Amino acid sequence: MNNQLKKIIGPLVVKVIIDPEFRKLLGVFNSFPNAVKEKIDVRVIIKKANTRSVSHTKNTLIIQGADLDKIQDPYNYIGIQQAVFRFIALNSIKKKTLLLHASASFYKTTPVLFGDDGASRAKTLSSLIVALSSSHQYIGDEFCFYNLNDNSVTGFASALVHLRPEVSKYLAYKYGLKSKKGEALYEKKSGYFIKPQKYFKLRKKVKFPTMCFVHFKKGKIKVRKLSKQEKNHHLTICVTAHILKFLHPHLDRMQFINKQDSDKNATFSKSDLKKIIDGYKMQKNIEQLSTQLKCYSISINNPSQLTSALDLFD
Repeated sequence: MNNQLKKIIGPLVVKVIIDPEFRKLLGVFNSFPNAVKEKIDVRVIIKKANTRSVSHTKNTLIIQGADLDKIQDPYNYIGIQQAVFRFIALNSIKKKTLLLHASASFYKTTPVLFGDDGASRAKTLSSLIVALSSSHQYIGDEFCFYNLNDNSVTGFASALVHLRPEVSKYLAYKYGLKSKKGEALYEKKSGYFIKPQKYFKLRKKVKFPTMCFVHFKKGKIKVRKLSKQEKNHHLTICVTAHILKFLHPHLDRMQFINKQDSDKNATFSKSDLKKIIDGYKMQKNIEQLSTQLKCYSISINNPSQLTSALDLFD
């Protein structure tokens, strides 16, 4: 008999059905709150099969593979996590909740999102530097749900923090944050995947965050508020990136089906974004997000200047 769970993930109630041979996968979902009487919004089905695949209909996600219970394999744990969050994102739009391609933590007493604008590549690193250098409070890496109804951001304990080799080396040198094989998931090319609760106090839900897009450039530290047009552009990328990767898996750096990782960031066109925005009727949500979020562009020479830049907020 299949293992069945009823969980709250983001704004949705999810029925999770797991093949009985995949008992260890239950632990991946146990960190999500249980739903009791709430009506089920969508289903996630994880099956045993000879080949790996991810497919979906409007209300059902199906993940298949032969060895998915090997959750120490990052391609399994992260691949399943990505597929679930991104599928939830498709169905959360109607509830005015958006999945941001962003990492988030606290700088002093301010919740800060570090987002993807198509050029900013320092989301995880920035969020960790801020947490390690000031508050030791963390919200989430890569997957942050933004609720437009109450201006809140939600992170998840099950979302492991991905430390690529260059990030891991810097944090070990600068802050003494070290991971070992056995204490974290590890893949030679991809690096480490750590449990954030091992290093930080987790804040699951916070209100009124500030969004930053960090770029490494030569010259003086620069911090500026984004114009309305810039905010719309940057936030459009930030809220469509996960959906694009869900619908077009080849855009992902770390790929579940092929079990491959890449150092290159895939590119997508304006027409790709437009298809997502029009197809899922996201434009009004993006415009509302733009009015609710304070957004800044930060230019620094190196990661050690980030906290100095944040001190320049007006």
